[in-house]
Amino acid sequence: MAQPVIRVPRSIWRASGSVEGARAIAEETAIAFTFNTASYAVMMATPQDLEDCAVGFSLTEGVVTSIDAIDSIDIVEEKVGIELRIWLKAPEAAEFLGRRRMMAGPTGCGLCGIESLTEAMRPPPEVGEGRVFTPDQIMAAVEALSPSRC
Repeated sequence: MAQPVIRVPRSIWRASGSVEGARAIAEETAIAFTFNTASYAVMMATPQDLEDCAVGFSLTEGVVTSIDAIDSIDIVEEKVGIELRIWLKAPEAAEFLGRRRMMAGPTGCGLCGIESLTEAMRPPPEVGEGRVFTPDQIMAAVEALSPSRC
């Protein structure tokens, strides 16, 4: 399972020089929610406390009205993310699947409306080669923007 936080090397550039160190970065991964095999939604989240995430999502989205409606939750790691397979008990499953057929596709930012990990994690386009700047060139550009120079 992916870690919720990773540490990466970093450099801080100042007029007096650079300082090396590390920085903590929150990790996110695509999380797909399925209910009794029906795809529902994909969102980005930290890969921690996923069972709690599945329960909270199910309640706040109105898929269930009580935690007792959830029979079990399977956390399945895929190459491109994590699938939360939420199994609803018989009466709730039938009600959900009946509503699901009439649901309009949601719209919004980023991943809203996407229902599969494959759709969510399309590879980004490659960026062509560009200019490369040295730390000294970048610091000179920052200094040139200084209010004392204006």
